[in-house]
Amino acid sequence: MKKTQLKMYGFTTEEILKSLGDSNTLMIPSSVIVLNHNSGEVETRDNKKQPWANLIVADSSEYEALKGIGMEERAGHIKVSLKGYNGEDLNSLIEKVIPTSSFGLDFETSGKFKQIVGAKFIAHLEDIELV
Repeated sequence: MKKTQLKMYGFTTEEILKSLGDSNTLMIPSSVIVLNHNSGEVETRDNKKQPWANLIVADSSEYEALKGIGMEERAGHIKVSLKGYNGEDLNSLIEKVIPTSSFGLDFETSGKFKQIVGAKFIAHLEDIELV
């Protein structure tokens, strides 16, 4: 698997390694395939509506290998939060392969105290290029 360098948003390398525990390994695929997308609106502090979107992707190599034996539903899903999204139609990205080289990496948090529950990619919509 080809290694890809990613920008970190708000976390130091030491914090990332500490969160990984003993494994100290985070496998980053060199490309992903878009499986689905989610979008909506969130109300900002000044009561304006702000659109948001994310892509649900999988490692393209893993997905294709599993698809070859009819088990593609077992591919691990990864969330890609999109920055710069303004309500565009994302359906054209479904089943497209995207390199991860322009992606950033952040933690997925949940709850009032922002407990870390996983990792996610962050990408600017205008930086997404198809393979």
